[in-house]
Amino acid sequence: PAEYKYDFTCLRGEINKIWSAFFRGQLILASVVAVIFTVVGFIIGLPFALAMGVLAGLLEFIPTIGHAIWLITASFLAFFVGSTWIPIPN
Repeated sequence: PAEYKYDFTCLRGEINKIWSAFFRGQLILASVVAVIFTVVGFIIGLPFALAMGVLAGLLEFIPTIGHAIWLITASFLAFFVGSTWIPIPN
């Protein structure tokens, strides 16, 4: 109806603002996780640190289980491959 057009426009604007803020926050969070994981991976000598950092950032978008997936993947990589320069046996 015509009498609800203004209310609908205002509500749609609010919803767009909320979703934009949410996705911006998720993008920032994923970027921070990717950078931190990559830097720490290079510091401890993990092979494929850059690829694992990018994977961690991408999986950060999956709610609840994304963290677990990249953490398990990184743990297996560190356990089975080991470090490239820290003398930690596998």
